[in-house]
Amino acid sequence: MARIGYIRVSTVDQNLDRQIALMESLGIEKIFQDESSGKNMDRPGLSAMLAYIRPGDEIHVESFSRLSRSTAELLQTVNDLMDRGIHLISHKENLDTTTASGRLMLTVFAAIAQFEREITLERQKEGIAAAKARGVYKGLARKPDTPELKMAIKGWESGEISAADAIRISGLSKSAFYERTKGYLRKK
Repeated sequence: MARIGYIRVSTVDQNLDRQIALMESLGIEKIFQDESSGKNMDRPGLSAMLAYIRPGDEIHVESFSRLSRSTAELLQTVNDLMDRGIHLISHKENLDTTTASGRLMLTVFAAIAQFEREITLERQKEGIAAAKARGVYKGLARKPDTPELKMAIKGWESGEISAADAIRISGLSKSAFYERTKGYLRKK
């Protein structure tokens, strides 16, 4: 049986030190970590941990919110772990999913975490709407057109390079590249 830790912060500006200290104090053998939002289950550290663990292993988390912000995804992950014979222990909530009471409380805590996230998003939307009404909200700053972006769009438009290569050269995400391409082609 291996004792494995999973730690996560939402942004690179946040600090993993507190969670690392907890894992070290518990004598955790291996720690997997991510610096990304809990709303997305496609995280490299989480994926690596899920591939690494074996039946009988214990996964320790500081809190269940480190695994997921979505009740459905958290419960699905816990069920998948239990089906594989893996124990999950959350230290903040003091819950062990190997017990019936632990699974019940997990459901309650996961619902509360999702509720808190939804309330935060509602407040954020309300704040943005109020700022727009006052004329002070302009949205996220757009990256300026770079020579690389212009070269990528021209190469893709002419068929000299593939879309995947153009996106890589541009340095933008796929959706941002296509959005910017529409604007660029309209200017012509």
